[in-house]
Amino acid sequence: MYKLLLLVLLASFAISCSQDTFEDQKVDDSNTRLADDQFDDSYLGVYKGLFSTNDGLTRGTVVVTLTPSGEGLAQISLSSGELIELKSSQAKLTADNAVSNLRFSSEGLSSINASLEFSVESDGINPMISAVSFDNKQSGILIAKNLSRAPLVAITGTYFRTAGTGGFPTSGRTWNVMSIGIGNQTYATQIWFGGTLYNTPPNGSQSNCVANGALTTCDITGSANILGNAVTWSGVHTYDNFEDNLGCSEVSGTWSAPSYGGSSGTFVSDSACDDISTTNDVCENAIAVACGDSVEGFTNFATNTGAPATCVTSLNTAPGVWYTFSTPTVQGVTVDTAGSDFDTKLGVFSGSCGTLVCVGGNDDANSTLQSSVSFNALANTTYYFYVTGFGTASGTYNLNVACGALFPVFDLNLTCGEFLVDNGGASSNYSNNRNDTYMIDAGEGNNASLTFTQFNLENTWDFMRIYDGNSTGSSEITMVGDRMIAVISPSRTGFTGTGIGANSLAGQTVTSSGRYLTVVFTSDTSFTAPGFLAPVACVAGRMADPSLQQTSETFMPQTSPSVPKVMEREVTKLEK
Repeated sequence: MYKLLLLVLLASFAISCSQDTFEDQKVDDSNTRLADDQFDDSYLGVYKGLFSTNDGLTRGTVVVTLTPSGEGLAQISLSSGELIELKSSQAKLTADNAVSNLRFSSEGLSSINASLEFSVESDGINPMISAVSFDNKQSGILIAKNLSRAPLVAITGTYFRTAGTGGFPTSGRTWNVMSIGIGNQTYATQIWFGGTLYNTPPNGSQSNCVANGALTTCDITGSANILGNAVTWSGVHTYDNFEDNLGCSEVSGTWSAPSYGGSSGTFVSDSACDDISTTNDVCENAIAVACGDSVEGFTNFATNTGAPATCVTSLNTAPGVWYTFSTPTVQGVTVDTAGSDFDTKLGVFSGSCGTLVCVGGNDDANSTLQSSVSFNALANTTYYFYVTGFGTASGTYNLNVACGALFPVFDLNLTCGEFLVDNGGASSNYSNNRNDTYMIDAGEGNNASLTFTQFNLENTWDFMRIYDGNSTGSSEITMVGDRMIAVISPSRTGFTGTGIGANSLAGQTVTSSGRYLTVVFTSDTSFTAPGFLAPVACVAGRMADPSLQQTSETFMPQTSPSVPKVMEREVTKLEK
């Protein structure tokens, strides 16, 4: 019934909520190995349970960990949020390889004096905790082995008597629950009554689970026997649909003991799903990420307050969350949502909250419902990543950040070491209705060379024309190797298509005869494609006289026996 049912919706009820400590890390490591069944049939492994003082006023959850080497570790997590850590010496086995009365103590670890003794058979069966003392109060613990095939979740709460004359209290006392298994699991209970803790076997059950948006709701029932009186209970278990336990779990319901003065009442967990909040759903609360990070979160309980209206794609129709990013050096950055469980959208911004400037955005990338944006990050500049959904979609997302070499940037004026690339960049399609004219200047004494590592245009509808000079009035290059321009009509002429097509420049190299190349790219009103990419290389060897070498008409490269004579004429002009 209670709250800490942190875990997962219909699949993984096995992670508990506690502060991040050195001991927690060891418990997590053991849980990882548990997933591989390594400790399932051994006294080693993780044990989880329910804790309460005998007066029923202090309650919590317990985790005991025994690893192949080293001391034993235990944690008592109180419903108040306090965490008490205990340690033991390394377990010494009995003759039949069982653990007997292994003492754990908080001495030197916590201001609260707590101790317990742990015993278990060699195969992990019948674990038992005895001699429990907590702050000088006698206490009790219900414990069970956490198995990969039957994970445990401990949940704390209280109950109240609202009717009848029996001895059940009208003020809150311990009513703890432990779920056992995956999906339609069973429940064991720990109930305080009259100064005694009553631990029941796992006879409670869960059924009729219905998912409703971000939450799943299940019916739960169970029974206990107190002083010969049957106590039955039923209620509702609500939990979020996240396998990584980022959200909530709550249990509430009613109980009845008709043979004990007609007593009946209510029970409720210590936390509730209406406690959920997402802090980074506003820009000012953005969470920092760095190169190489891969973070998981959920947008189900976020808002879209202050969301940007658009950045390449609309971003304000679904709830979303914010992250910040900065790098000490200039480098290329790709941020994506690969691995998310819903249709995502992604926006990348520079500037600051309230004055954001769009850097790039994306809806669907790489033929998936996930998003990806690549950009060149300036050193020591803050960027903002906004993760949201298509339409009103929300769910669990992954945000992955990768850094590396700089990406080609769309630019109409190019020189050595830059890239000829369409307006969609290296990773996105170009746009409709493009009419882009690129001027490539190799500098005095150089030729300009383009090697097309990508060439993918809508065949016979989108075209590239290349001119051997500094304007479209220069000579047009109509053949490169065995590839030639397509002439569909006067307005539909140029290199086009993709791959090894007769009109494609894929894998081909174009070199100017002079200092300049002029490239014109046009696209029509429908359908786009990945576009083109070619690094700009500069080939040295020309005479460095701008009056003679500005265009291909005034210079011929040394590619034939006649070139030396041309060179000789140019030298003569210089001498004059």
